[in-house]
Amino acid sequence: MKKTFFQVSIILYMALCLLLLIIAAAFYVLVDFLLNIETAELFDWLCAIAAIGMAIFLSYVFIQIARNRIVVNEKDIYVPAYWGKTHHVAQLSVRIRFDEIKAISIKSSTKDSNNEVPVHFVPMPYIVFECQSGEKKAINVLYYSKKQVVQIIDLAIERAKLLGNDLQNQSGKELLTEFLKHEKTVKNRK
Repeated sequence: MKKTFFQVSIILYMALCLLLLIIAAAFYVLVDFLLNIETAELFDWLCAIAAIGMAIFLSYVFIQIARNRIVVNEKDIYVPAYWGKTHHVAQLSVRIRFDEIKAISIKSSTKDSNNEVPVHFVPMPYIVFECQSGEKKAINVLYYSKKQVVQIIDLAIERAKLLGNDLQNQSGKELLTEFLKHEKTVKNRK
């Protein structure tokens, strides 16, 4: 059974509401312009062009945010790459088969999901899947709720066991609690 997790940060929701309000305002400016096109002056034309540009750009941003998701299938977990410049993307495309998972952990990093390129100044949380081959694959969970992170980890453990993987790992709640304690300790040292 396929389960999809979408980003749910309150900051993200506030930003989406603001985006929708701006798109609505741009639509209003455009409709007003079209209704009064015969008497439109240069300023009206500039406002209409700006409204069209703003609506197109914000629609793109809205679609970009909605596209970021974590998909848990029967045999694997998949995350599409975030849109953006390829050298500043926090989450690259990743597919992790449940039968190849050796261990699951949570860590924070300022680098991308491949742990190669620095993309942020502030560390972001990642669920890290260590594979039987020794390769580590990470999923950025910055804009996901704690409950979602726990569900993703628990679902991965459950599906791995269903596929015959004898994965011995802490539960999602235990991993998250341990991670949060570690992060609090790190902040207190600074």
